Parts: sequence; C-alpha cells; structure tokens
Amino acid sequence: MSDHALLSPSSAHRWLNCPLAPRLEATLPEKPSEYAHEGTVAHSVCEIAAKKKFKKAKAAEYNRVIKKLKTDEVWDDEMLHTAETYVEHLTERAMEFANEPYIAFEVKVDISDYVPEAFGRCDCVMFGGDTLIITDYKHGKGVPVSPEENPQLMLYALGALKLYQPLFGDALKNVTVYIDQPRINAYGGWTCSVDELLARLRVALRRARQDSGHAGAPEAVFTNGELKIDYAAGCTYLAGQEVHLTPIEYKLLCLLAKNVGKVLTHNFILKEVWGSALPGDTPSLRVFMATLRKKIEPVPAQPKYIQTHVGVGYRMLRIAEGEPVQKNG
Repeated sequence: MSDHALLSPSSAHRWLNCPLAPRLEATLPEKPSEYAHEGTVAHSVCEIAAKKKFKKAKAAEYNRVIKKLKTDEVWDDEMLHTAETYVEHLTERAMEFANEPYIAFEVKVDISDYVPEAFGRCDCVMFGGDTLIITDYKHGKGVPVSPEENPQLMLYALGALKLYQPLFGDALKNVTVYIDQPRINAYGGWTCSVDELLARLRVALRRARQDSGHAGAPEAVFTNGELKIDYAAGCTYLAGQEVHLTPIEYKLLCLLAKNVGKVLTHNFILKEVWGSALPGDTPSLRVFMATLRKKIEPVPAQPKYIQTHVGVGYRMLRIAEGEPVQKNG
C-alpha cells in the first residue's frame, strides 16, 4: 500500500499531540524502513490466511500468494505462526455473533468528515446485529499498544461506520476494537457505544485544533433559527441541546447548510455524500433525510428547515435570526 494520507489514523497519536507534525514531515524525504516493509509483508500473510479461513480465497490463491511472499528478503516463517494466531482470534470473535457476521479485510476507510485529507485501512471489519468489530494487527516487538480510546482505532471505526451505513443504516449501536500483537503475546479490546465514540473523538480533535495555534480565531459556526452547526467541533445543536447525528446525517445537514436557500438535486447530494449517483440510490437518500428530519425538525411532518422539492431534491430554508421555531403541542 503506497498511498498514504497526510493525516492517517495510524499516526493519530502523533498529530493529535503535535498538530504541526504532519506538515513538517511532509517536507522531508521518505526513508523506507526495513521494519515497515516487514510489517507490510506480515500483514499480507495475515490477510490471505484470514481470507482462506473465511472462504474469501481458495487454497490455490493462498498458496500462490504465500509462495510469492516467501521470495521477499524480509520473509520469516514466524509470519505464518503469527498469522495463524491472528486468524484464530478472528474466528473466536466471529463466533460471538448470534448469526454469521459480515466480514471484510484490508478495508480502505475515508475519515475526511473528521480530519481533512485523512483515510486509513482496517485489517479486519466485522458487522453483526448492532455491533461493529475492528481488529488491528501489529507485527512489531515493541511495547503493547492499548486499544482503549486509541485514536487510530476510533478513526477506523468511524470510517467503517460511514462506509457501511448505506447497508446497515442506524442498526449499529456499539463498537469493539481489538489490537493483536502476537509476537509479544499482547491482546486487548475496548467497547463503547457509537455516540460515545463520536463524543470522545470530537474532544480529541477539538483539542488538537486549539493546540495548532488557531484557538484565537473565530470558529466556523452556522446558525439558522434555533439550529446551530459547529463545524470545528463537528457538533449540531437545536435550541441549545446537542443533537446526535450519524456521520451520513451530519454530512447531509452540512451540505444543505452550506447551500442554504438553494435547491440541491438528488444526484448532486448523492455524489457529494456518497461519491456516486446510481438510479437505485434515491430511495436510500429519502430514508436518511427522513431520519435527519426526525432529529432536527420540531414537527417532522411540517418541516421548517428542510424543504422537499418533489422529483427534484431538497433545500434548507433560511429562518430569520431570532425567529422561534414552533414546536408541536
């Protein structure tokens, strides 16, 4: 994997504590590390071993990939043993679900909704019932890495939630993240709700922005009647109370707010939020818009903020400053 984001989840600990680090590092020439390359090869072994176990790759493909990896100068037979342990743990986690979970490997996730220019890769993603499980494999022999409130894994989880929300909607309520370090016999997990995950990461990102030297500058805040969007914090408020939105709902709201007064077509919204506009996507857009309205409209059946233009799209209406929004009842 040669593509790297400026602010990648794997370096989250560093840039959250030193926000200028990524920009400074970007000016330095890249120096390939033998240890990093060894980790990449070990991850490839884990990936193909897991795919074989979960019937996403046939034995012939497994043998072909392993044969090629063995020709690499950093190859070590230990990689087969650590991959075996990794796969055993994935199998145990999959068995915890009441029904067979959805499983994917080496999933690229976009977290640019939270951190500009950022994306990462989840080693393993599992979905089942109301739970998302992210497992991260680390091949190093350094100190154990704790998964508890780990910025890298929190970002991975949010990226995965965004990627799969069109498929699972709001069914996912809980997130568990694991870090497997077989070479030092270190394994740990941490569980939280999706709302808690969003809240904890917002705090960390807000602190990073303040430490970056822009704390004195006015934060970008959108206000429309009793609706307020704090773009810097990634928070939404209605009549002073925070509204908990899913990543897709928040992105929809921000898109409408930044184009207040304008009618946005279905295709435009789909391309901006999901990156594509297929004929079958419009019903999904309607569902997400309905759930967003339930959260921000005092009377969803009589919307004050988001107006529907039948057959065309949606528009956010401008409410005069100080004008109260009448609530039902």
